[in-house]
Amino acid sequence: MYAKDIANYIVKAFQEAGDDSITNLKLQKILYYLQGWHLGLYGEPLFEDDFEAWRLGPVVPEVYDMFKEYGSRAIDKPTDDTDLDLPFQDYINSVLAVYAPEQAWTLADMTHKELPWVNARQGLKLNEESNNIIPMSSIKKHFEEMAEKDEDYFSNLKNKPFQYNRIVPTVKDFHADKYASYDEVKNIIGW
Repeated sequence: MYAKDIANYIVKAFQEAGDDSITNLKLQKILYYLQGWHLGLYGEPLFEDDFEAWRLGPVVPEVYDMFKEYGSRAIDKPTDDTDLDLPFQDYINSVLAVYAPEQAWTLADMTHKELPWVNARQGLKLNEESNNIIPMSSIKKHFEEMAEKDEDYFSNLKNKPFQYNRIVPTVKDFHADKYASYDEVKNIIGW
């Protein structure tokens, strides 16, 4: 699976919800959290694309290019009508439930405080351009550690407490009422 497919699904989900807050900046950060939680909780990437450590946080360049015509405006349509398998939709929707309500700049600020982005930009000024790759191994380690911590960790990232308990049980269970295990999900989707 590719980040562009997931990006189109996210844009479509925002449209269907009547939410016009999905900008390229916000989309990039949601993709980062989708990838991070998938790596941290399941040990595998959700998609193969790499993130680069840009000034405003992690970015998948191909997805950025797909929507760059919008600038900082809301993205009003997906570039493709993407159908994802139901288990992926469930996972993405679980993560969206946590991150979609946040403002784009809040999400960017959160990523600026996380080690994968910080380490990939080591030695660079905050406003300096960068195409440094954020290693998936770094993202995975970071989110594995986050999954083991409690809500107090997240309250350091933002002024208000982060609703950590909303994501881990939902995502970690991967809709256990529908699927017996993550291995079953992988079999369903042909991994």
